[in-house]
Amino acid sequence: TPLMASFRLPLVATLWSASAAALPTLRLRNGVEMPVIALGTGGYDNETAGAAFATAFKAGLNHVHTAYDYYNLPGVGQVLRGLNRSEVFVSGMTSPCKHTAGPP
Repeated sequence: TPLMASFRLPLVATLWSASAAALPTLRLRNGVEMPVIALGTGGYDNETAGAAFATAFKAGLNHVHTAYDYYNLPGVGQVLRGLNRSEVFVSGMTSPCKHTAGPP
């Protein structure tokens, strides 16, 4: 909802204003440390998702979670195009119906 989106956006800078090193991480099999806290983009439109991720990244949060069914991948992708991909983690989900041989 617009009210929820406008309420959550300022929280990004407030909650994650610490450096990325202060965030808890998980060591992946390749040895890379991935933050376990991610900005969730569910419920955001393209513009709000992009703005929230850009704000979160500037505040030190370099992990974003998105999904096809959130319908905001273009907004997140626009921000990703301007970043060094080796510094960003993107996690996501797909809908089971997207993996079938025929139409959903």
